[in-house]
Amino acid sequence: MAAFVQRYRPALERIARGAIAPGLRPRITPDSVAQSVCRTFLRRMDDNPYVLEDGDALWSLLCAIALTKVRERVRYHTREKRDLGRQVPIESAREVADPTHGPDHAVAFHDALETIFAELEEEERRILALRLQGKTQEAIATEAGCSERTVRRILKSLEGRLRRRLDS
Repeated sequence: MAAFVQRYRPALERIARGAIAPGLRPRITPDSVAQSVCRTFLRRMDDNPYVLEDGDALWSLLCAIALTKVRERVRYHTREKRDLGRQVPIESAREVADPTHGPDHAVAFHDALETIFAELEEEERRILALRLQGKTQEAIATEAGCSERTVRRILKSLEGRLRRRLDS
């Protein structure tokens, strides 16, 4: 097992490095992809040995596993909530979490939220609860039995109401 990893890991890292876009390299490391490929291959060999005719077939299989792992990780890291475009520089995050707002700001926010919750209709309350659970608009629409457009409209309306309440 160690000999296998020692032999193939550097080459798998090179394959992964070439397949990972530069912007994703802080999130997806070639080392982690190579380790995952070796782990997957060795685990599957224990369960159901591959029938490989020669070293070229083994290398082709390892490359296919590596590229699949890279694609899966790229998909994971570019989904809606984890998209690179949504990243906030640490300086901006510090401005949002400004401690100078103090407890009065937190109390005002809580009061505004309570007032808005009290005013919600049943459908709005259900959609907001599902969104606060981290569900996507598509999943909310399916679970609430309405269209995605309705979900977007309600969430946008709730956002506007909360903003107006906090600004006043």
